[in-house]
Amino acid sequence: MELLERADELGAVGATISGAGPAVLFWCHWQQTGNLMERLRSEAEDSEIRRVQFAPAGADVREL
Repeated sequence: MELLERADELGAVGATISGAGPAVLFWCHWQQTGNLMERLRSEAEDSEIRRVQFAPAGADVREL
């Protein structure tokens, strides 16, 4: 929650708790991605930091 509250200070546009809370999504403009990831890695050393692509149209499930 501390990192979530500091999203702006870390260089993100915002942050969101994902699912039940084991994951936090940090939103940023693509130009700030590297800097934000660096800051998160140094602030949350025991966490897994990943860059994932954004799908503007959402998920596309073609078959179950």
